[in-house]
Amino acid sequence: MNLPREIESIIYEFDGRYKTNYNIVIKDLDNKNSWFHLEKETLLGSMGNYYYLLSEDEQKYYVNTKETSFKDFFFKKFLLK
Repeated sequence: MNLPREIESIIYEFDGRYKTNYNIVIKDLDNKNSWFHLEKETLLGSMGNYYYLLSEDEQKYYVNTKETSFKDFFFKKFLLK
């Protein structure tokens, strides 16, 4: 069909596919965000107590992990394979 974009978007909203896909994407991002926080807090919690006993490379890794944001995690882990 050669329908205008406005009509297609109204059909998708009425049909519910757009909202379903949107919810799937949001749920997936929420799961990945939870995964990021769990991984980050686990690493920081396990290495933080003996930071001064770590080698120089491990200390850099610790600081890098501490400064990592979800954006960096997401693009590195899922999009830039």
